Amino acid sequence: MKSIVFLITLCCSLIPFKTAAQDYEFGKVSKEELAIKSHPIEPDAGAAVLYRSYSTSFDYQIEKGFVAVTEVHERIKIYNKDGYDWATQQVGLYDGGSGKETLNKFKGYTYNLVNGKIDKEKLTKDGIFEEERNKNVDVTKFTFPNIQDGSIIEYTYIERTPYISSLDPYQFQESIPVDKVEFEFRAPEYLMYRTHGKGWIPFNLQKSSRNRTLKYSYNAKVEGSSVVNATRREVSSIDLQENVDKSVVTNIPSIKEESFVPNLDNYTASLTYELMLTKFPNAPIKNYATTWEDVVANIYKSDGFGGELDDTRYFRDDIDEIVSEHPAEKDKMLAIFEFVKNKMAWNEYYGVYSDNGAKSAFKEGVGNVADINLMLTAMLKYAGLSANPVLISSKNNGVPLYPTRSGFNYVVSAVRIGETITLLDAADQLGAPNLLKPSLLNWYGYIVKENGTSRKIDLFPSRPATHNSLMTVSIDEDLMVSGKIQNRYSGYYARQERNKVDGPTDEDQDKYFNDAYQEIDILESDLKNFKSHAKPLSSSLTFEKEDGVEEIADKLYIDPLTFLKIDENYFKSETRDYPIDFVYPWLDRYTVTFNLPEGYVVDFIPEPINFNLKENLGSYKYAATQSGKSIKVQIERSINRSLIPAGYYEDLKTFFQYIVEKEAEKIVLKKA
Repeated sequence: MKSIVFLITLCCSLIPFKTAAQDYEFGKVSKEELAIKSHPIEPDAGAAVLYRSYSTSFDYQIEKGFVAVTEVHERIKIYNKDGYDWATQQVGLYDGGSGKETLNKFKGYTYNLVNGKIDKEKLTKDGIFEEERNKNVDVTKFTFPNIQDGSIIEYTYIERTPYISSLDPYQFQESIPVDKVEFEFRAPEYLMYRTHGKGWIPFNLQKSSRNRTLKYSYNAKVEGSSVVNATRREVSSIDLQENVDKSVVTNIPSIKEESFVPNLDNYTASLTYELMLTKFPNAPIKNYATTWEDVVANIYKSDGFGGELDDTRYFRDDIDEIVSEHPAEKDKMLAIFEFVKNKMAWNEYYGVYSDNGAKSAFKEGVGNVADINLMLTAMLKYAGLSANPVLISSKNNGVPLYPTRSGFNYVVSAVRIGETITLLDAADQLGAPNLLKPSLLNWYGYIVKENGTSRKIDLFPSRPATHNSLMTVSIDEDLMVSGKIQNRYSGYYARQERNKVDGPTDEDQDKYFNDAYQEIDILESDLKNFKSHAKPLSSSLTFEKEDGVEEIADKLYIDPLTFLKIDENYFKSETRDYPIDFVYPWLDRYTVTFNLPEGYVVDFIPEPINFNLKENLGSYKYAATQSGKSIKVQIERSINRSLIPAGYYEDLKTFFQYIVEKEAEKIVLKKA
């Protein structure tokens, strides 16, 4: 079941509140619900889920086996324009080798209170749109009509999926309040599931069992018919026991966005059911719950994965030529990597299996992630390098907490030269060795070897991104500020800056500088190594600024770091329940030299400071010194880990508050 797509968030506590008894039968929306102007607990919420129910059971067909059937019912209150986006819902349906998921009996309505009466408007075909998300997933979007402040939308549908081993999560939390969730999961005794929960909300599953008569249909041969192999549809039944899980969760507050949380879905409260084993009558028990090693080995055995690593005929001539020109291993690796990047275009489709085959993708010059990076791996291996594919779950796919094939949605290549492993992604035009897209830096991946074995590899960068900046500033007698800035960005900082440049033209680069330095008038600028993604990016510019100095009572107040300072604390919440994800470690080194204007001397310069976070998580240094007619300000600030546990939140909050306060201090000059 590829579930309905919601914007989802997380919180850590439940706040009870009392409401009048409500009728959640479909269509029984009340005037009282429509009249409410704001949520009783979160008055700033733009919308709220008043009610959500999931009810999953299983049907059976002899030809197809068991199919999971989930009935969904949802009622959403829209308080104001901030909640209008919730009037569009979407359902993704998967179509793979084992069948297609289907959506049945969808119906939806918008309710408004008009002149004291309930106005009910049906969702029609005009509000239903379909789009292809990728080769295997189609998305149907439902946009409800006549949305106003105070509207309620309500919908229900039935989803059927043959993919009973990997049911999608049941969502219990959102970015808006959720007042009530009712959940029921009924599995026949032949299917044994185990649950995986995320978040801190107690699901309080109530387990029971009950008898059920399961009806199923099959094609029976018609004896004595004149038609060869004639059949007719018969219906039969079997008595069995169902294992039932039930839960009712109420009054779930919304989760707020936090700085440095790339994907709240990794922490939100949800419940996932994984098929652990089957035990059918007169048949041996079959285990489905596997280890990561089993999952990876099965992926490798697929023709769309491991099979793509064996076909070398279509690229031999190209790689033979590259190898002849680049005999050294590192040069060979880089040359093949650049060859694939230049040859192939990514079609924006994720996945760990090749869509149409790497050979076809190579011929057409376009493919999905697996087409491109399995091709790259095959080429590297053919060239004599130790190369293997790496399975990854991108951040928007979540952290794979338990073994499942759907836990991975991306593949890159790993090359070992000596003791060094280099990760390569040829589907990424901004990519460079060991410089994967930030969306892929999601804890760890699995290197897959030819014999089907695998091992984890840490995806977090070990080397910090660095930004070195040298700025020289002069102040003339009219208090006009002029100067020169030289920047050098390495690693992920360089990638980040390159991503801000629309293209290689002079106009693109001028736009980059004007967007980055809006507070100053740029006279000249230059950008170096823009196209050389494996090298640091360098920039330089000369500038003028009319209001760079504040004059008060014959004294001049100078902001020493200007646009290089951190002027606001990144962390404002009182508490934090999930890790702080800086994506990569970083190091900023800035040196600003001020040439004093004629007729002025120093009245005040900030005191030096040097402090460190515990366990070497980060550090900060600030020094301002005078030498003759100039003042030099130097700062160095660093964060040394990509992911920092929530337990260090208070320390980080204090750390950045110190930085904000220190970098707000002014240099003061007075007349000589």
